[in-house]
Amino acid sequence: MQTKNVAKKKQFDIGWFVINNFGLLMICLMIVFGGIFANNFFTLGNLQNLLSQIVINGILTIGFSVVYIVDGFDLSQGNVLSACACVGLTVLNSTHNILFTFLSAIAVGVTFGLANGLIGKVIKSDGSDSYLVTLAMSLVALGFAYIWTKGLNIQCDQEMTAFRNIARGKVGSIPNTMIILVIFLLLIHFILKKTTVGRKLYYVGANRKAAYMCGINSHNYRMYAFMFSGFCAALAAIVMTARVGSANPMCGNNYETDAAIATIVGGNAPGDSKSGMLRALFGILCLGLMRNIMNMMNVDANVQTVVKCILLLVALYALSLKKNWKGGRGK
Repeated sequence: MQTKNVAKKKQFDIGWFVINNFGLLMICLMIVFGGIFANNFFTLGNLQNLLSQIVINGILTIGFSVVYIVDGFDLSQGNVLSACACVGLTVLNSTHNILFTFLSAIAVGVTFGLANGLIGKVIKSDGSDSYLVTLAMSLVALGFAYIWTKGLNIQCDQEMTAFRNIARGKVGSIPNTMIILVIFLLLIHFILKKTTVGRKLYYVGANRKAAYMCGINSHNYRMYAFMFSGFCAALAAIVMTARVGSANPMCGNNYETDAAIATIVGGNAPGDSKSGMLRALFGILCLGLMRNIMNMMNVDANVQTVVKCILLLVALYALSLKKNWKGGRGK
């Protein structure tokens, strides 16, 4: 009987480890799979390509993760990115001033984030309401981008090489954009884990009503999270336009889906004190590796979408098991 109990306990611990480290284990599996089935996977050129590919989704995932921690969901990120890119590139072509380009894009992104937060505050929204609010704001951002550009593609002026070098330049073998992502990731990690503001965000995500009873304005902190997500959309738009040299109303289409997948696959959950930028990084790398490997294997784009969605469903199931298992461990 004692032997059975020991074996059962050991199996339980292994299962908990797998569920609790789903994102990290998926990264390990991706690396092994890529090394076996994808030619030239372990090359410097492919590594540089991978690092460049994950930056835009990485920046969006940082914003999405913060919103998710406060029990929100931002479906507007992709179209807000498009709106920021169109406005920013128009300002760049008109003024040839990179600072004005940054400020205009950030102003648009933060305004849409503020609108998401204010509407949520007015209707006293919970986590489920944020789906509908941000979906509506996503359509507003898409319409704004079409009105701003008249449905046309905007090209960056050729003489603006300094702006293009934001994304095309390198420090040694490391792309500039990857350095931007790492610094941004570390900064937000510090804010979440080491500041009063960060701790309050976790409190709001864990129990909004209890946080309010403790003197925390829950709706305001949710609004700050959405504003930060809009800021991230603007920063991602700047990186995208610097990289490709153009913008159009559909350039951010479905980017919010990738950010959501990376956030959840990494293991983030509303109010979970262990959620944060480390888990967001796991999700970013996991999704980036998957896309990189499938591209190297010439997998059809539609099949890639199906595979990503399957990964999301598996991650959601793992998150559900984690919640139930955690409750069982506490009994």
